[in-house]
Amino acid sequence: MTLVVIEDQAENDWIAKALSERYKGDSDSPRAFIGANDVTTEGEWRWANGNTFWRNGAVIGQFINWSVGEPNDESPMSVGAADCLTIFLLDGTWADLSCDAELPYVCEPR
Repeated sequence: MTLVVIEDQAENDWIAKALSERYKGDSDSPRAFIGANDVTTEGEWRWANGNTFWRNGAVIGQFINWSVGEPNDESPMSVGAADCLTIFLLDGTWADLSCDAELPYVCEPR
C-alpha cells in the first residue's frame, strides 16, 4: 500500500465524501493525509508515484485542488515545515501540513 494519488476531480470528491462519512475528527475542519509532499525540494510537490504536479506556483499538467492561499508552508498543528499534503474532508480542498501531525490517511494498492 501507498498513500493515495488523486488524479481527477471525481476521485477527489469520492475520497472527501467517503472520509467525511466515516471520520468526524476532533476539529472544525477534519482532514487526512494523501500521497504527496515537497520534502525533497521545497515548493516542488510530488505524488507517491514520483510524478510532479506543482512547482513553485505552476501546475505541471495534472489535477490540483489547493485551498485558497495553499500551499503556504505553514503548519497550524505543529512547529516546522509543512511538507505533506492533506485533504479537507468538508470540501475536498488541499493544504500542506507538517508530516508529523497525527491524522488519518488514505492509502491505495501499489
